[in-house]
Amino acid sequence: VQGVSDMRAFFALCLSIVAAALPGCGKDAKEKEPDRVAKILNTGPGDRRQAITKFVQEEGLPGVKRLLETDSSQNKMFALTCLGMLKENQEATDLLIKFANGEDSEDSYWAVIALGAKGAPEAKAVIETLLKSEDPRRREGACEAIGQYGDTTLYPLLGAAARDDDPRVRHAAERTLQTLKEGKVVP
Repeated sequence: VQGVSDMRAFFALCLSIVAAALPGCGKDAKEKEPDRVAKILNTGPGDRRQAITKFVQEEGLPGVKRLLETDSSQNKMFALTCLGMLKENQEATDLLIKFANGEDSEDSYWAVIALGAKGAPEAKAVIETLLKSEDPRRREGACEAIGQYGDTTLYPLLGAAARDDDPRVRHAAERTLQTLKEGKVVP
C-alpha cells in the first residue's frame, strides 16, 4: 500500500512539473493570462513595449483574440494595443475597426489609437468619423490616433479639436499638436 501511495505522489509530482514546463498546460491557461497582462502593464515604458512585442510574437492573433473575449477592460485595452502591432494582418485591422465603431467608448478609444499606430489605410476614415462623434472619449482617441497615424492631411483637424468643449479632447489635441511640432514620435 505504501508503494502505491508513493507511486501516486511521484506521478502527481511528475504531472505538475510537466504542466509547469508546458505553456497552456496544468491549470486553465486563460487564468494565467490576466496575470501575465498585469505584469506586462506594470513594467516601465521601454520594457513594456518590449514585453508587449514579445507577447504579440509568441501569442499572435489567436492569443490576442482570446484576451478580447474576456470581461476584463484591462485585457481588452492590452489586446487592442497588440492588434495595432500586427501590421500586415487584415483580420487585426478588421477587429480594430469593429471595436472603434462599436458601442463601448473605452474600447473605441484604444482601438482607434491602435488603428492609427498600425498605419492601416482604413484608419483615416475611422479617425475622421470619430472626431465627429458626440462621445468625447472617441474624439479624444481620434486626436491621439492622428499623432500615431502620421497623415499630414489630418493635422488641421487637431486645430478644431483643440477648441473642443470637452477638456480631455482639447488636451489630447494640444498634446498631439505639440508632439508633432517637436517632431517627437508618440509613444
